[in-house]
Amino acid sequence: MAADNDSFSLEEFVDKLVAHVHAEQDSDEYPSMRGWEDIGRRALARSRRAPVPKFLYGPLTATDPEMETCTNVRDVNHAPDFARGDNPLGDDTKEKMWSIVLDFGAINIFRLMVHPNDFGQSVENLEILSCLFYEGLCGFHITENGEPIVEAHVPCAPQNLPDTSRARQMVFEFDVATWKNAIEVFEITHATMPDRRQYNNI
Repeated sequence: MAADNDSFSLEEFVDKLVAHVHAEQDSDEYPSMRGWEDIGRRALARSRRAPVPKFLYGPLTATDPEMETCTNVRDVNHAPDFARGDNPLGDDTKEKMWSIVLDFGAINIFRLMVHPNDFGQSVENLEILSCLFYEGLCGFHITENGEPIVEAHVPCAPQNLPDTSRARQMVFEFDVATWKNAIEVFEITHATMPDRRQYNNI
């Protein structure tokens, strides 16, 4: 039996090995587990290669798949960069929220941004509010009784803002559970921010 890569068949070799070692058994029967252990010990004694049970993971005639080269492409569909002025929701919506904060002077952050019937618009409202925080038009603090409050700041030119104000950011976790809990705790029955589906169609 030839042993080069083109003509050697592992399946044929195993069949001949079974027939030779267990000639007294029927051709349809494979040797017992003890017979395979004996074959393995004999082969291992004459081999310098570590035993690798590669053939157990698939057909004996399977060939290794060809390697394909590919390049990883980073996901460019990232969140908008507010430092560059990206605001997919528009300046009109941002001005609308800021005018509401100005009218109230100080308002509970959940009452400002939560839409009780639409979680998606609540998330968008939080995104708009983050723009106002970033531009220094709104501030955030927690009162003595633990209520989160948003208040309006007097607008000033960006060059007049201190560096600490520019770099200050706040991470706010907001998921469906938080949205439902805020509606229940603060008894929110209507949206402070107008429904965009209504005033966008005007």
